Amino acid sequence: MRITLQDVQPEIWRRFMVPGSITLDRLHDVLQVVMGWDDYHVHQFTIGRTCFMEHLDPDDPGRPLDEAGYRLQDLVRRKGRRFSYIYDFGDYWEHELTLEHSRFEPRGIHYPVWCLEGEGAPPPEDVGGPDGFSEFCRVMADPRHPDHEQFRVWYGERQQPGGGFDRAKVDILQINDRLVDYQRWTRDRQLPRGEWEI
Repeated sequence: MRITLQDVQPEIWRRFMVPGSITLDRLHDVLQVVMGWDDYHVHQFTIGRTCFMEHLDPDDPGRPLDEAGYRLQDLVRRKGRRFSYIYDFGDYWEHELTLEHSRFEPRGIHYPVWCLEGEGAPPPEDVGGPDGFSEFCRVMADPRHPDHEQFRVWYGERQQPGGGFDRAKVDILQINDRLVDYQRWTRDRQLPRGEWEI
C-alpha cells in the first residue's frame, strides 16, 4: 500500500505492506508508526461512503461502523482502490491510501508488516495542520526569523533533543524497528483470532 499525506508539499508518503487480514483498528496502529504520529487524537477511515472509527457509542444509531470489526481484505480488494484516513480532527491530517498490489510477496522480508520506502519527515503533532506545518517549516529553515528560537524550543521539547528539524528526513530503519516492536504487542480483538492477527 501507499499512504500520502494530503495538502502538504513537498509530498510526504510511505510505501508499506500489511496482511489483508488486518483489521482497521490495527491498520490505524500501523499507520501511526509508518507516518510518525503519536496516536494522541481521534481518527477515521472512509472507504467508499462508509466511515469507520473506534470506541463508539453502541446506542448512537447514526454512528460510523466500529473499525475493530472489519478486515482490510473485505473492504478493499481491487488494485488501485483508494480510501481516506483522517487523523486529528483539529489539525485535520487527511491521508490517501492506495492499494498498489494485493498479492505482494517480497523477497527477504520475514515480517507481515513492513515499510518499504518513503519520503518526507512527518509533521510534529499539534503544529496546526497543513498551513501550520508550512509556517513551521518556513520558520525552522530561517535562523534569523524572529520566531525561530521559539519554534526550535517547542519542537525540541516535543520531538528531538536540540530542536533540529530536517524536512526531508525519513528513517525507514527506525520505522521498521518500531513496526517489529508493534508486532509483539497483544490485545483483545473483537474478531476471532486467525492464522495471523495483528
